[in-house]
Amino acid sequence: MPTAKEVQRELCRREWAERIAECESSNMSVREWCAANGVNVNTYYGRVASLKKDTAKTKKTSTQDIVPLSAVKEKPDVPSVAKSETAAVPIRKPVHEKEREGSV
Repeated sequence: MPTAKEVQRELCRREWAERIAECESSNMSVREWCAANGVNVNTYYGRVASLKKDTAKTKKTSTQDIVPLSAVKEKPDVPSVAKSETAAVPIRKPVHEKEREGSV
């Protein structure tokens, strides 16, 4: 069960979400809307940042999934493929004209 402080914080968050939505739909600049509604511009932007942070935190924890990956077994008998030292992705070596002529 949430504490009284958590309930108060959630109510404040919802109130600011509504105020920000109202400002965005007002066709006024943020400064004009803040002046008309008695809100300090720095407070407004602070609340916007706080809501974005809370939203990102909620999305990160609620939608984070483990995705299975499969590895491709490397074939050692293929001379034109070299393994990168910095990544596990094979890198194709360029084939020179002389090598190409000799294999044909």
